[in-house]
Amino acid sequence: MANWFIRQARVVDPRSNYHGQVVDLLLRDGIIEDIGTLKPPPDAQLIEGQSLCVSPGWMDVGAQCGDPGFEWREDIESLARAAAAGGYTAVAVLPNTKPCLHSKAEIMYVRDKAANCAVEVLPFGAVSLDAEGRDITEFIDMHHAGAVGFTDGSHAIQHSGLMRLALLYVKAFDGLILNRPFDRSLAPDGQIHESALSAALGLPGIPPLAEELMLQRDLYLADYTGSRLHISDLSTAGGVELVRRAKARGLRVTASVTAMHLCFSEEAVSEFDPLFKLSPPLRSEEDRQALIAGVLDGTIDFISSQHTPLEEEAKKRAFSEAAFGVAGIETTFAVLNTCLSFGLSANKTAEPFGLSANAEQDKAAVLVEQLAFGPRRVLGLPVPHLAKAEPANITVFDPEEEWIPAQTRPWQSKSRNNPFIGQTLKGRARGFFFPGAEVVK
Repeated sequence: MANWFIRQARVVDPRSNYHGQVVDLLLRDGIIEDIGTLKPPPDAQLIEGQSLCVSPGWMDVGAQCGDPGFEWREDIESLARAAAAGGYTAVAVLPNTKPCLHSKAEIMYVRDKAANCAVEVLPFGAVSLDAEGRDITEFIDMHHAGAVGFTDGSHAIQHSGLMRLALLYVKAFDGLILNRPFDRSLAPDGQIHESALSAALGLPGIPPLAEELMLQRDLYLADYTGSRLHISDLSTAGGVELVRRAKARGLRVTASVTAMHLCFSEEAVSEFDPLFKLSPPLRSEEDRQALIAGVLDGTIDFISSQHTPLEEEAKKRAFSEAAFGVAGIETTFAVLNTCLSFGLSANKTAEPFGLSANAEQDKAAVLVEQLAFGPRRVLGLPVPHLAKAEPANITVFDPEEEWIPAQTRPWQSKSRNNPFIGQTLKGRARGFFFPGAEVVK
């Protein structure tokens, strides 16, 4: 491995003694050899920039990979390259492949194929066979093979008995169940958020109740079993409040939100742009503000990319026929940095949630907390630290640099269903270092 010298970078790591300081870092053989005011050794390669920052390496949870079965959308290698381009040193992938990641064999396939990737790729095991919500899988076998949690991914677990059984099964090893709450029976043909806009556009709506009813069920079951539960992809104000109250009661529950749901409301689909067609759908502005408040008060534990790569034919069609999802892992940080404001909206809808007056100026610290620390804390993984003699698991980024996805640098994902391709964004991952790997742009 090469030796690297990172010149004059601001440390963004609230847990580090160097947090907020502008320092030099010397990385040698994958280890942080020194931090401070340093002279670059002659054998080190230089990284520098006007507004460079360093933080612990970011991790994405809940990305979709097409490998095995849908490799034309994304394979493990292309996902790793796309994650690296987005600044991530690790990514945990959903089990919705073909075959599904529902046994020891598939878990080992992902772990083995990802062994030589620059990014750590960690698989979730499916709760049910083929993620169809009927027959439960062998959790312990998959756990020992390297599964970091259990979920049916993009398929919400509809059967309450199966959900209860899953929560009980993971107690044997204190495992984690993840579910994206969505009661299909309340919106079997839903396209966008149920509101005046859905009525005006003539599209079937997906009511907040479809999320909140199942979420309430899952919280009851988590309370009953005492197990660890993660709520993926929260999208409603009511959902945030349910999680907030559950945490206050001491339930072992965590939650996440996608970058798109923090940055955009249902108005983004008013022109029938299928690139903004997501599941769950983009909600009202009041819901969006409640999600932001949940991030700031700790109700929401991390932000995900919800990376869902799709072939062009799946998106380039009438809105009602287009598939749900965005291939967002390469642009997540930039979109958050460009579009997300922690200030109060004009109608003051966020006031009851106690937003921090300093949140906007501390945006980088908030995002690092959500991108680096939260995901690993939820999954029970070691959190990297910026300190001497520690392994160099770090992300280098510039929150001020403007760039254009797929123009400033090549697009890495096999799929291009991303509304920001060709648009100017502010904030770019410059590279990362991970034990045994390095990617510098």
